[in-house]
Amino acid sequence: MRRVLRTELGHTIYQQRKQTVEPVFGHTKHNRRIDRFQRRGRAAALSEWRLIAATTTSQSSTTTRSQQPPVS
Repeated sequence: MRRVLRTELGHTIYQQRKQTVEPVFGHTKHNRRIDRFQRRGRAAALSEWRLIAATTTSQSSTTTRSQQPPVS
């Protein structure tokens, strides 16, 4: 990974992470106050993360719909 990041292309791609991935984790940790898993074990944590991700997706789609002006 370090070898890939030393290249110009690798550095450019990694810089895009700030714009695409990090805001999702920031929103989950700060706004939704989900900063640790409640269940123990890898399988339980994975299922919990899938539930968090699913509710984030449904929450963002309902927020987007409510902010749009009503159609006449």
